[in-house]
Amino acid sequence: MAMSAGVVGFGLSVWLGLAGGLGLPLGLPPAEEDPAMARVAPEQCLFYTTWSAMADPDPATTNQMEQLLAEKEIREFFGYLEDRLTALAHEAASEEGPVVQSLVRDAVRWAKLAATRSGALFVSRIAVGPSGPDVRGGLVLHVGEEAKRLRESLEKYQAQWPGGTAEAAEIQGTRFYRLRPEEEKAPEIVWGTRDGYFIVGVGPGVVPGILDRMVSEPPEWLVRLRRQLPVDRRSTFTYVNLAEVREWVVSSAGRRAAALLNAVGLGNATALASTTGLDAEGCVVRTLLGVEGRLTGFLALADEPLTPKEVTSIPADATVAVAAKFRARELFEMFAAALGTVDPRARDGMEEELTRVSRHSGIDIRGDVLQPLGDVWCVYLSPREGGMFFTGLTAVIEVADPARLAETQRKVQAVLEAFNQSRRQRGQRPGPSITSLDFAGHTIHVFNAPDPGFPLAPSWCLAGNRLVVSPFPQGVKAHLARDDSFRPITERPEVAALFSQGPGPVKFVYADSRKIFELAYPMVQMMARVAAAEMHREGIELDFARLPSAASIAPHLRPSVVAVRSTPAGLEVVSRGTVPLGGPAVAAVVSWLGARFGGRGSPPVMLPAAQRREAVINLKRIGLALHNYHDVYRHFPAAYTTDDDGKPLLSWRVHILPFVEQASLYEQFHLDEPWDSPHNRTLIPLMPSVYRSPGGTREPGKTNYLGVAGPKGGFPGSEPVGVREITDGTSHTIMLVEAGNASAVLWTKPGDFVPDPDNPIKGLVGVRPGGFLAGFADGSVRFISQSVDAGVLEALFTKDGGERVDLSSAPRPRARAAAARV
Repeated sequence: MAMSAGVVGFGLSVWLGLAGGLGLPLGLPPAEEDPAMARVAPEQCLFYTTWSAMADPDPATTNQMEQLLAEKEIREFFGYLEDRLTALAHEAASEEGPVVQSLVRDAVRWAKLAATRSGALFVSRIAVGPSGPDVRGGLVLHVGEEAKRLRESLEKYQAQWPGGTAEAAEIQGTRFYRLRPEEEKAPEIVWGTRDGYFIVGVGPGVVPGILDRMVSEPPEWLVRLRRQLPVDRRSTFTYVNLAEVREWVVSSAGRRAAALLNAVGLGNATALASTTGLDAEGCVVRTLLGVEGRLTGFLALADEPLTPKEVTSIPADATVAVAAKFRARELFEMFAAALGTVDPRARDGMEEELTRVSRHSGIDIRGDVLQPLGDVWCVYLSPREGGMFFTGLTAVIEVADPARLAETQRKVQAVLEAFNQSRRQRGQRPGPSITSLDFAGHTIHVFNAPDPGFPLAPSWCLAGNRLVVSPFPQGVKAHLARDDSFRPITERPEVAALFSQGPGPVKFVYADSRKIFELAYPMVQMMARVAAAEMHREGIELDFARLPSAASIAPHLRPSVVAVRSTPAGLEVVSRGTVPLGGPAVAAVVSWLGARFGGRGSPPVMLPAAQRREAVINLKRIGLALHNYHDVYRHFPAAYTTDDDGKPLLSWRVHILPFVEQASLYEQFHLDEPWDSPHNRTLIPLMPSVYRSPGGTREPGKTNYLGVAGPKGGFPGSEPVGVREITDGTSHTIMLVEAGNASAVLWTKPGDFVPDPDNPIKGLVGVRPGGFLAGFADGSVRFISQSVDAGVLEALFTKDGGERVDLSSAPRPRARAAAARV
């Protein structure tokens, strides 16, 4: 069964360089904030995130993002897409029986609820002691009138919960349930509903604490950070206690980790907080990296603000532009220090290489190349000066010592000339060279590579105290040929606003979203068409014509700007635009489109084609491991090993661990004990990722990858099979299957797929729409259609049945053969 609940997916990303944003991609456009979500945050907190309920977008608003979300054509498209994805989830569950079908229906319903109502999630403690992990955290979701239905649904599944015991518990006059896992060291889970809120607590005392705080005031740290990160209409807020995280990392990894944190500038970091929301025009993402004292390490490079004059080399028509202030020599030394902290030998190797270059060329990278460069760096892509693609990129770098940099240029040119002269004397063709041309009173240097596989001609010009660099000389020419009609980017209102109040940013990124969209949309259409065709081959029908037109999107796109500033509180990153450049803001739009159109919810899913490709890779890795095992032992592994009394011990999946790069895990097993011995049971949660089927069962320790058992299968029992015994041919014998979730087994437990003689495909369909994946004895992986003839499939499951199987004559569902080689 391929299904994704998509209840609460959150991303944690720190953009300390050129773009920023951290937060939960939910709650756009935001409804009025629920004050209870701020109150439930604990005073002592490691991680906290909250999201607002989603409101219906107002097409009459001045906010461009909300206008975009309100477009009828876009709403209809994602409403259609949501219906198709939901139908696929239900269709996949239809093979799994009524219990799973009911679970899928409820999962889709509650996923929508979680994505469209306000909620908060926090972790207050994570520790590992002799008695096991001590984890404490909670979830609060405002479900309103759906509380009773949600409670009844969970009570139904709780009664079937196989992982431990469930008991009722009264907390502050409300009936909750306490789930006690079978594992003694696992934390308890308490859940219940109260006054329209769904509440979950992990660890002792968490739920009573939530109930107490819901009627109190928010913690002081949260009030302070919300004040420091103002947003008109707040959608999300996320916080990470970096001080405690750093302490945990240092205590676990030692002095080297502390040195590395100091090198990168996180040695005195206290917190990372981010908020997203809407203002009058678009979406805003504000992120703050709090520090105690001054910025250090790499972060100290972001200490001097830019001025409007320093960025006037960027044209106003730039599609993309980046401006930053830092010294290249300082950045290099910090990188070397950080490298030495991680791997001293790597740093020593780098220093040896720099010494070798200096000895042979006379060029000192630090002193001759990096030291002369100034601290203002501007990079842009201008349609007028270079075009819309990478080849039009131009960089303008301030130069502190033009004379020394010019001397370095002469040294480089002399080295290449001497190199080519030596090649000519040996009768060889010249190598790379530098040519020069005069233009607009300046000299442009062009690097020429004789290799036709290198299509660029990197060019540069030292024009006074500016170094102009571009992939082609035409970009340098365009910069030098500017006249009175040139207008700098500071005339763009979005950029001018960065300098209008107080010091400017230390870095900023500008993107003309509409121009980029207009350039990319034709490619998007082609990619969507290809994706639709691929899904069609998978048996999934999507109407490509439903894709929204550019006219429904482009008018709402305004430029996006990310600005990084050094403040007394730390480093602040602010992103603004219809869809700002910060990652979570982009995810917010995607999440909203997938979960909210037409008042309906759509669980985000991994595309079936991508899931299948990953599953094919897993099966091929397992098949290769089986053959490598055969090369060593002259036979494939037996389905399971046994003790002296013939009792099964461990599955073949354990015994091929050294051949799937898991030798250390293999050495932890007691091979003379059964899979469920007290020791071996502790290794079940360590199941390697190669045994985890994408889109398959999510039960811990269970795998969908099974061997074909039975007397004539490749894994008949405790006796191993060799290639010589596969007389039907390795290319006509299935050794492995990706079974349906109902057939999944614990990966260490002896247990495989035994074909039903009356219905050999039973138990296999469900994970992949329209069929299942099979690994053949020759190592290939093929997709087998659910419409394959039962006799053909039964023959494929036998290694020595003597049948003749012609795969090319198998029935073809739609455009895909019943058994197609991957």
